[in-house]
Amino acid sequence: FGGRFFVTSEQSPHNPRRYTVREALEDGRIETVGQFGEWPTLRAAQARAQYLAEQGYTVQRDGYMQELVRA
Repeated sequence: FGGRFFVTSEQSPHNPRRYTVREALEDGRIETVGQFGEWPTLRAAQARAQYLAEQGYTVQRDGYMQELVRA
């Protein structure tokens, strides 16, 4: 979404599939946005990724803390 955000899916053997929003940074790193496996449905994760892209957000990290800021 917006050439920057995308969604991945994860599923462990005994749990339902969950979705994670990620951001591709200009330096090639990939950052998780929010919590790993935060979204229960693909549609919800895609809506979040699209919103972040449309509003011009990016993730800033300081160690384990993250903050969404407008780029």
